[in-house]
Amino acid sequence: MIDVLVPLKSLTSAKSRLAPFLSEAQREGLVVAMARDVLATLTAWPACHSIVVLQGKDWPPFLPASTKLRLVSEADFTGDELNGLLEQGVELLSAAQRLVLFADLPYLTVADLDDIAAALVSGSNVICPDRWEVGTNAIGFGNAAAPSFAFGPESLQRHRVRFAIEGVPPLPLQTQGLSRDIDSVDDVIDLLWGGSCEAVPGPATCQWLDSARRARLLAPGEKSIWAGQGAGPL
Repeated sequence: MIDVLVPLKSLTSAKSRLAPFLSEAQREGLVVAMARDVLATLTAWPACHSIVVLQGKDWPPFLPASTKLRLVSEADFTGDELNGLLEQGVELLSAAQRLVLFADLPYLTVADLDDIAAALVSGSNVICPDRWEVGTNAIGFGNAAAPSFAFGPESLQRHRVRFAIEGVPPLPLQTQGLSRDIDSVDDVIDLLWGGSCEAVPGPATCQWLDSARRARLLAPGEKSIWAGQGAGPL
């Protein structure tokens, strides 16, 4: 069985790179929708023993009802730097295999997670790059092999170097659901209006998308009528 740590940074600061293109309400709506879908997928995953949600400020009550879920506030830990918080959060996990997974993966499926489980059961550590092979969306590891985290811009190479130094080289695992995070305006446009991904987002994200499409948010060839305004499509 696998324990999972899901970090959720302060909602008001989440996806700040999208601020020139989406209003605060739009950004928050999208972030909450993706987190709902990721957590719903995790709770439906048979290999998942428990989920610790490491939550920053300003999140509304939104967690699905599940005995697998435990909510922990960042304020309960020391400091506010992401990697330090993750290292403290991992200490709350007790299963033989553990996973740190980010919540901006709207295409995530149980099949993607099963691929992680198969690698962990075989004894491999796992690293899940983004589709550009620059960032890191998830790391899985055994109970005795917790790595030093290096999340942040261009984290993939830094993780690879750290793992090599620490003697825990990971198996790279890249699926559509694990690699396609939503980080840039191009990612949002692709999510809204179609692109190279054939996968279907989760239901909460689809609900946000339906409303955003009706508002013609970031429609190709159009200047968004919503960008920078206080009210969003939801």
